[in-house]
Amino acid sequence: MFSLKIYHGGEFSKFPGRQYVNGRHSYIDFLDADEFSVHELDSMMLQLGYDGNRKMYYHFKKPDSDLDVGLMALGSDGDVCKLISYVPKHRLLEVYIELDKTTVCTYFQSPGGSNVIIQELKMMVPLIIPEYDHEVLVLQSRPVEKGLN
Repeated sequence: MFSLKIYHGGEFSKFPGRQYVNGRHSYIDFLDADEFSVHELDSMMLQLGYDGNRKMYYHFKKPDSDLDVGLMALGSDGDVCKLISYVPKHRLLEVYIELDKTTVCTYFQSPGGSNVIIQELKMMVPLIIPEYDHEVLVLQSRPVEKGLN
């Protein structure tokens, strides 16, 4: 069993020295680590009066860390497993909610400033028979000809 201190209704200030401002907090006790999920967190937010149609971003803070470096996304089963991994030593964990958008770069987004270049390439069709060269699998490709199905 564990408890959550849920910070909600606010937003994060800028890094460094990040804080959660203009919000409030609520405690949820007697949670079963084996049954906890993101869907259960969704239900908690409904009970706290939030509209289920709003986009909500969930984060948890690693115990003994600060909001600059300790925030972790809490949006998938894998994220829940990370949160639950702290339960044996920490019975009270902190969760932070952002509404509509997130300003924290740990949550399903590129950190920005991408160097990706998208360019159109001629379509190549791989041949069925691979050749082996120095224990490396090499697939031969050839251009697609017009009229092939």
